[in-house]
Amino acid sequence: MCGSVNVKIPHGTAYGSLQNDASVASGNDDHEGRLDDAATERESKKTTFYSKWIRPHLVRVETFFQFEEREAQMGTEIRAGVVTFLTMAYVLMVNANVMHPDGFCEHSHQCIAYEEIVVATAISSGVGTLICGIFGGLPFVLAPGVGLSTYFFYGLIKHQDFSKEEALVTVFIAGINVLGLTALGASDIVQKYMPATIKTATVVGMGLLIAMVGFKSVGIVAADKDTFVTLGDVFGTPSLLTMAGLLLLGVLMYFEMKGSILVTIVSITVISWLFKIDPPPDRVASLPFTSNQFPDFWSGFGKLHLHSIVPILTFTLVAILDISGVTFGLAEMANLLDPKDLSVKGGSVCFISCGVGSLLAGIMGSTPLIVGIESAAGISDGGRTGMVSCVIALLFFASVFFAPLFKGIPPQATAPVLILIGVLMVKNAREIPWDDISEAIPAFITMVVMPYTFSIPNGLFAGMATYFLLWFLTGKWRKCCNIRKPVRLEGWSQEKGCQTPILTAKDATINTNLDDDNLNMGCTDLHGQQSLA
Repeated sequence: MCGSVNVKIPHGTAYGSLQNDASVASGNDDHEGRLDDAATERESKKTTFYSKWIRPHLVRVETFFQFEEREAQMGTEIRAGVVTFLTMAYVLMVNANVMHPDGFCEHSHQCIAYEEIVVATAISSGVGTLICGIFGGLPFVLAPGVGLSTYFFYGLIKHQDFSKEEALVTVFIAGINVLGLTALGASDIVQKYMPATIKTATVVGMGLLIAMVGFKSVGIVAADKDTFVTLGDVFGTPSLLTMAGLLLLGVLMYFEMKGSILVTIVSITVISWLFKIDPPPDRVASLPFTSNQFPDFWSGFGKLHLHSIVPILTFTLVAILDISGVTFGLAEMANLLDPKDLSVKGGSVCFISCGVGSLLAGIMGSTPLIVGIESAAGISDGGRTGMVSCVIALLFFASVFFAPLFKGIPPQATAPVLILIGVLMVKNAREIPWDDISEAIPAFITMVVMPYTFSIPNGLFAGMATYFLLWFLTGKWRKCCNIRKPVRLEGWSQEKGCQTPILTAKDATINTNLDDDNLNMGCTDLHGQQSLA
């Protein structure tokens, strides 16, 4: 028989230690459990805060900007806005350089102060772009056209002896004209009835022009007194960095990397700063500059005279045609065209935005606003809604304080983007009906005059004039006036008991049920039944 034996083990033995360890482990488990509960509670509070206070506002924003209809995402829209602004930021400095050249303005009181031009450009562009984004829902950037700024200074102030106040008043009145024409529906008429060939050719011409800007900005293309243009310093550091950036951008886009444009701009900028190819900015921010030399704008109304009509009309017409052409091209890239009549959804708001921005620009000291073709940078990066424009506007307002930082972005960082935009826009040339010579000639004139003359309006004027002259001389006007050409019969053919007149390809129909492009003729066969030859 076996009996039970009670063995007493002292507290200091190993068994006692095991009991203590078990107690400690149990305490640790309880402590960890309390920590997990606290973490869960904090996470729950964060989730509750997000779902209660943040998410509802995000949903409203996404609904307002039609994210679902346009398959947009918040992160993509914000990034596209940053990309577009970085591509467009050069206008802050370029516009000021054009309107305030050092050699002339050092000895003239008719120049607006450089810093004031930067502030006026940033604020007027920000206001116009914000209106376009909120009320038009379009991912476009609005800014002064450098071509118009060139005309403002060299055409008015320097060569025609306009005072700066009078010249700014012409900008202000042009803004009123744009708003008035928009209210009368003239802007919609221009967009609706501009020939499709000219619209498409405008896109191609814009692409060639912006690529030319990219090449010229880094010296790959240079001026030549004999051949007008020639190959520049292709082995210079800016040119080599530009080509490296273009290759980097091409590889990233080939593999569909999001934010590839922004990555390229930042990469080339950092390389340029690190290797001292371009100096980094000496400061990041500064207060907006104002001085007592700000032009007395309102006094300009008393200086207007008859020859002021010319610049007013020039600013107005160029703005209307420029906005019409550029808006269509960008909307086509972003798939924002109405399939019924190929009009731009919210296109009239672009004209209103440019009009309001031009009013502000005239008062503050800048030139008329147009839709920037640099908007294509953000669209290429996935931007589809007005959120892009809102981001751009905020950055324009911020640039008033951070102008030194943006001024430090070297041209070789943005040149690859401009060249890429040209690639993406020129592909639309395949949509032009090249077999129809009456359409091909105006299209070709439109797309080549833009880069050759460095002006979008010049291409539009030349293309439209050529189109309507050929439209009249070739007799296409008869179609819209419902006038039929006389039929020339060259003989008769007998087939299946039906006598059919033989027509040449240039003849129209004599059967009112058929259009001008259908040469099949209705006739009666031997059995008295209707047939088609």
